[in-house]
Amino acid sequence: MLYYVAWFLLKPFFWLFCRIRGKENIPRNLDRGLIVVANHISCFDPLVIGAMMPFKNPVNFMAKSEFWNIPLMAAFMKNVFAIPVERKIARSKINITAVKKTIKILKNKGIVGIFIEGGIGQDQRIRKTPVFLAKKVLVYFLPVCIEWRKFLLRITVGKMLALDGFLENDEQKIADMIYKKINDLKVK
Repeated sequence: MLYYVAWFLLKPFFWLFCRIRGKENIPRNLDRGLIVVANHISCFDPLVIGAMMPFKNPVNFMAKSEFWNIPLMAAFMKNVFAIPVERKIARSKINITAVKKTIKILKNKGIVGIFIEGGIGQDQRIRKTPVFLAKKVLVYFLPVCIEWRKFLLRITVGKMLALDGFLENDEQKIADMIYKKINDLKVK
């Protein structure tokens, strides 16, 4: 419920302070799950991407499990369909549960959001999580680039990618290719 309230409340902000390129690439109907893969520049990125997507298709973002240690934040995260993940321990109970939940969402033609850098503005190792999930269930990828430009939030949406034929390749190479697609969307 809170997700939908936030969606309506954010729309005016979105219209005033955001500019979207590639609106035509935002899918309205899906015949399989979708993973929105984006760079991460601020704590508002999930809200902005959620407001960008159609109302009927909520985006379930993966978020660091530390948010669930703060009672008010935990309630908020649960109500905006966030999925807790442990960033330091790959095979933790939290992550096993997150993977199962995410696969279920994707099998039901839902949308999952993943910040491929793993954190805000961090140039760290690119995460393989989207590719790992794509090997479990057939999905599309939607690359999204978020940038601040002269007091405006600029969002560029790339064309949906179906990587069905590439999934036999090395997961890290595919993740790097997706990250390159996101960087190629940056305004020059």
